[in-house]
Amino acid sequence: MKNIDLIDKVTYEAEKCTGCRTCELACSFHHAKAFQRGISSIVITPFKNSLNHALTFYRESAENRIACDMCKGLDKPLCLVFCPATFREELEKLLKAHLSAPKNGVPLA
Repeated sequence: MKNIDLIDKVTYEAEKCTGCRTCELACSFHHAKAFQRGISSIVITPFKNSLNHALTFYRESAENRIACDMCKGLDKPLCLVFCPATFREELEKLLKAHLSAPKNGVPLA
C-alpha cells in the first residue's frame, strides 16, 4: 500500500485489486441510486505494464466525482461489501488509511 498523492483525492497502489470495478458501481449506487462509474468516489485505474491498479478515493467533490462519505448511514461502505474476497482485506486497510490521511492537516475521522 503506497500513498501516491494527496490533493482533493488520495491514490494508493492496490496490489491485490483485480480491476473488476465493482466498487465503483456500488459507490455510485450509494450516491445516486444508479450505476454510473463517472460519479463514483472511488476510481480504479490499471498501471501500464503491471498487474497492479491505482485506487483513488475522492475526498472532495471534483471532476464530476462525489466526495467519499464512507457510505454514511450504512453499516459498511458498499465498496467493501461488494469487493471480491481476494482484495477485501486490502481495501479495508486502504479505507482506514483514507480516513486517517490528513486533509489540510486534519484527518477525516
